[in-house]
Amino acid sequence: MSHWNPHFQLHQHTVAAAPIAATNGAPGLSRLRATNPAGVAEPKPGKGQRILIRGGTVVTMADDHRDFAPGDILIDGDRIVDIDHKIDATDAFVIDATGMIVVPGMVDTHRHTWQSTVHTLGPDWLLSDYFGFMRGVIGRVYRPEDLYIATLLGALEGIDSGTTTLVDWAHLMNTPAHADASVLALKDSGIRAVFGYGNSNAGYEFPNTHRLDTIDARRVRDQYFSGAGGLVTMAIAARGPDYSSREVWMDDFKAARELGLPITVHVGSNGSYSYSVGQLHEAGLLGPDITHVHCNSLKSDEYKMIADTGGTVSISVESEMHLGCGANPLSRLLANGIRPSISTDVPSVNSCDILGALRITLGTHRGQISQQMLDHSGEKTESRLTTRDILEFATLRGAAAAGLSGKTGMLAAGMQADIVLLSYKRVGLFPLHNPTALVVMNATPADVDTVVIAGKIMKRHGVLDVDLAAITRAAEASADYLYSQSKMKPRPTCYRLGA
Repeated sequence: MSHWNPHFQLHQHTVAAAPIAATNGAPGLSRLRATNPAGVAEPKPGKGQRILIRGGTVVTMADDHRDFAPGDILIDGDRIVDIDHKIDATDAFVIDATGMIVVPGMVDTHRHTWQSTVHTLGPDWLLSDYFGFMRGVIGRVYRPEDLYIATLLGALEGIDSGTTTLVDWAHLMNTPAHADASVLALKDSGIRAVFGYGNSNAGYEFPNTHRLDTIDARRVRDQYFSGAGGLVTMAIAARGPDYSSREVWMDDFKAARELGLPITVHVGSNGSYSYSVGQLHEAGLLGPDITHVHCNSLKSDEYKMIADTGGTVSISVESEMHLGCGANPLSRLLANGIRPSISTDVPSVNSCDILGALRITLGTHRGQISQQMLDHSGEKTESRLTTRDILEFATLRGAAAAGLSGKTGMLAAGMQADIVLLSYKRVGLFPLHNPTALVVMNATPADVDTVVIAGKIMKRHGVLDVDLAAITRAAEASADYLYSQSKMKPRPTCYRLGA
């Protein structure tokens, strides 16, 4: 069984070019020191020093809606230890949050992160085009190192836009080395993540007879996820009735349950009424360990099946509309008591900016309600879904879908310190009136000033703490390789970034 020994690693906060022995039998890693683009050393907390976020407009997302303006948050290690209007902590490293909204880190509950180096390749595709090209052509030629840099780049893109937790639906497990590369990239990025071990690229060919590599899935679980704790956990990304035969999806679910891993599965997503949740229900496979992704073309009783069995839901409205999966299912989910999480899905087709996803999700939902009111003026059809509801979907509901309730998703003492500071100093954002509305309706990644994950500062003053030049070189080289091997036209030289 071959595993991957990466020839580059792009980890932040480590010493330059110092090989270090990895644990659990993973290959040795050679990591690079982060560099500050401005050439100015950014002050950082000392070892073991507490962090005080001071004077922000704090939106806790706690059940009691207890927000603070101004408010302070005290971090000790990887946890929030206090949150109040004013906290005295003279020994702490201070982050001045004046002019900023402080929110829980957002959770992107479904992204095929391996496509991050080919973003915007298919903005005009429908689903059949996506499968024909991403799976039929380019997915075949990915090397482990291509998967590594794409996954790393996608995770950093998430952090940049305020995503502190990512569910990586990694359905490019062509070899064990590909699985190693994907896991190591998530760990090296510093993001909190769920690694969704999926099928190989061949696993989407029809008729589908390719089984999940359960032997390797077990190996990955035991090698990387056997210990308690850690920012990255594991799930099984099962194909389900939309994309595989009954024998195949039954095997996928059986493997997940035997491995003791949660399941994330596409349902109602292939542009047809395939009764995918109904088939899972009839097989006795539904349960609270499943995240149902998309849910656009489910029949009415299938939403109730999800609700009755305690499953969670992830919707990726922008990609679903572009690819022809169907309209925003939010109204039907809410009618059945399901409050979903939000995701970005496919970098090759649409933006993976979680803040943009919030705005698109709410806007399309309200548009549907408006059209229903126009078409049926005699009926009472309305929605009072608020911007706070949408932020709840991206935080609390995202944490639930990722299996992290009680750890992340809100700001409270005892929770993990996954925190985002958004500046409202840009023209168009001030004066501040409604903090939650500003986050959902107006903010962009450029307004994300600071990101903290498990008490570690990952972005400060709008700059990621990474070696951007090294990442750029690796991503450009990988993109060129993928173009050349998949027989696409060569990328014009003018497209390439210098590094």
